[in-house]
Amino acid sequence: MKKSQSKLKTPTTKVIASRDLLSDFSALSEVLPNPDQVLNNTGESIAVYRTLLAESLVMGATTRLEGGIKALSWELSNEDASEQVITSINDALKRLPVMDICQRMIKGYYFGFQPFEILWQTGVNGWWPSDIVDKPPEWFLFDQKNQLRFRAKGHEQSGKLLPARRFVVAGHKQSYDNPYGMAVLSACYWPCVFEKGGLSFWLTFTEKFGIPFLIGKLKRDAQQSEYDALADDLKAMVQDGVLVMPDDGSIEVLDTSKAANVDIFEKLLAYCRSKINIAILGQNQTTEANANKASAIAGLEVTKAVVMQLSGMIESTFNQVIEHMVYYNFGETAAAPKFTLIDQEALNEKQSQRDERLHKIGLRFTPQYFIDEYNINAEYVQRVAGKKEAEDKHTDFAEGEDHQGESLNLTQQALEQMKDSVSETQLNVLMTDMLPAIESAINTGERADALADLATALPKMNSSALEALLTKLIFTAAVTGHLAAAEELADG
Repeated sequence: MKKSQSKLKTPTTKVIASRDLLSDFSALSEVLPNPDQVLNNTGESIAVYRTLLAESLVMGATTRLEGGIKALSWELSNEDASEQVITSINDALKRLPVMDICQRMIKGYYFGFQPFEILWQTGVNGWWPSDIVDKPPEWFLFDQKNQLRFRAKGHEQSGKLLPARRFVVAGHKQSYDNPYGMAVLSACYWPCVFEKGGLSFWLTFTEKFGIPFLIGKLKRDAQQSEYDALADDLKAMVQDGVLVMPDDGSIEVLDTSKAANVDIFEKLLAYCRSKINIAILGQNQTTEANANKASAIAGLEVTKAVVMQLSGMIESTFNQVIEHMVYYNFGETAAAPKFTLIDQEALNEKQSQRDERLHKIGLRFTPQYFIDEYNINAEYVQRVAGKKEAEDKHTDFAEGEDHQGESLNLTQQALEQMKDSVSETQLNVLMTDMLPAIESAINTGERADALADLATALPKMNSSALEALLTKLIFTAAVTGHLAAAEELADG
């Protein structure tokens, strides 16, 4: 039985767990500190991560991600928005460098969060953004309510609250307890430091131990000036390879190269490279020289997944901008379309495979379909006359791949030949000797007597020709039946 409205329970709508109700000293501060461990341990700001972008390893990895985003295209989906809203938003976005803005939004992945300022301008048809500019994240902080604040003059510690619908934030793994997000470059900081330090030690080691030592020997009673002169000559010998000395002196070459010592630095550098690539790309199989083809292909799939994750972050940020556009130009209740990044090349390949399968089962598309779906210039499309419909019905789209049509033709031909082999005239001739006895038995009048007379007369009839024809027809029917059954089993 349905309960009455007065007896239904209602949930509590008041927030119970919040920072201002927490019995903790952190509630005394108006702003939230960035929980990034690297920044806290080094005392640096987010600006230090910007210097990492100039490192060759980091630059190579980030360039690959940015190239993956630049290869995408964008579109607006309906989402209950009116045609007027969709058209206006689409026109506004076309006036902006959308893909360049998308590329800059990837900084939210690098730094954890990336603020963007929307520069509004008025026109005949309303308020539209003239540009969406990325601002340095170290200029901003978050307060206890996770609201973005600007470190303006006079507000360096607590920050200045920003006006609504003026800023949007592209963030990576932002949450209630960490609105600053997780900076991927935080995982690259120490590998970059150790990689740079290891390279410096490697160069020092190479200078010191990469070439053999030259040891000059003199008599024990030689003067200090003679030792100094020989040392200077040995130093000069490293450059010009020429040395003049008395015949009672000698030079010994000491080889100090140790492969094991060199491997220590190489392993350190390889470890740092691996950590950097895994942090940014999610894998290191496409960057290591010893990776095989299978692992490299698997690594590419991981990087594609990272690109798709970034596209979701970019879509969310752009949809915030679109919602602000709709708010200022169509009202608070108007539905907004959704911004979506798509891999058009992958979609075209998937659709072409589907169209090929549909063609194989007999479905044909018009030239206008290919013009619309594959964005082909109509001037380059020419209709080619195909085969006759009867032939096309029994042929496959890809020649030689499927012989089912040939089997069906053979079966049909056998049935047609069987039908044509028996004519009405031929049957009349074969029945000539048998018809008088049959007519005489039927004309006796009584059904029981007719059947008895027909049974008596049947052995005396000349039916050899008819029996041969019936045997042939039965054999042909049996063979065609087996062929049809085999085809059905092959089709599953």
